[in-house]
Amino acid sequence: MEETNSSFNSQNIADLNPWQMLKHQFSQLRTNVLLITSPGNKQFRDISKRFRLMLISFLIPSIFLVLKVFLIEEVTSLYVWIGISFALSVITYLLSLWGLKFQIRKESYMSVLNLPPLFVFTVTLFISLVFLGPLNRIYLLATFILCIAIIMVLLYILLLAVNVLNVNLFYVIPLGKLAETLQYFYSVICTFLMTFSTAWILFHTVVTDIWLAILGAVVLFVVLTIMFFETIYYYTPVQGGTLLFSILLSLVMMISLGIYAILLPYMFLACIIVSLQVYVMLGLMIHKSQNTLKVQIYIEYMVIFGLILLTILLI
Repeated sequence: MEETNSSFNSQNIADLNPWQMLKHQFSQLRTNVLLITSPGNKQFRDISKRFRLMLISFLIPSIFLVLKVFLIEEVTSLYVWIGISFALSVITYLLSLWGLKFQIRKESYMSVLNLPPLFVFTVTLFISLVFLGPLNRIYLLATFILCIAIIMVLLYILLLAVNVLNVNLFYVIPLGKLAETLQYFYSVICTFLMTFSTAWILFHTVVTDIWLAILGAVVLFVVLTIMFFETIYYYTPVQGGTLLFSILLSLVMMISLGIYAILLPYMFLACIIVSLQVYVMLGLMIHKSQNTLKVQIYIEYMVIFGLILLTILLI
């Protein structure tokens, strides 16, 4: 009976004109989106998961805003802001579990669930360094609030992507590829934010506070290791040596950052080049895990790397 209905539906779809076919595709897309954002209710009347994720994306940046503007505005100690960023990342991880209603595969604990805390940690630390000191000018306060609003939007998009990736581990869904692409680019963004923050800390404290410089280097190493590990583990969860490989890649990135910081005249150029290296490395690893790594892929990544680098150097 089901086969008869399936063949009947296929025949009806085949008889549609182009406009009706397009409407049918949009209807299917809407159905899939609702299925992803509310997988626990097939009638799509329960939007509690989306509401939870939206609440998290509003709550975390708001806490950071209140701390910066109202409570510890004049605190310039980097130890304090590193601690705040770490605390917010831990809260983000716990709230992500709640936001996904604890409907989580064990692979997600080792992979996709680590990305929102990493993003929160790197972006709040970066913003803390950019706005270090009191916001005693209108334009400073307005810019800071604008940054908080952007963080809210980016965090919500990331949480939706994590929801999709988590569901994608249960069964393959249409938006899985889009979520994987977002995971990939958010990893590159986190790399740039963290390398820039670490380079800034090292540049300003390596002489005056060696322990803070060491802490910055250790934090960079840990963040890079977690980022490499969660990406590799998502695509190859049964592969041995993932942690060791992630550690080696992190060490390579840190050595590269040191070399570029010495050779290049501007710190942000070194951070951009390291981020591009991560972009290429993660891309090649993903293609290898999907058995799509060919000579053409190597060429494409090298061309993209070269064009972006050339554009930056010529600006």
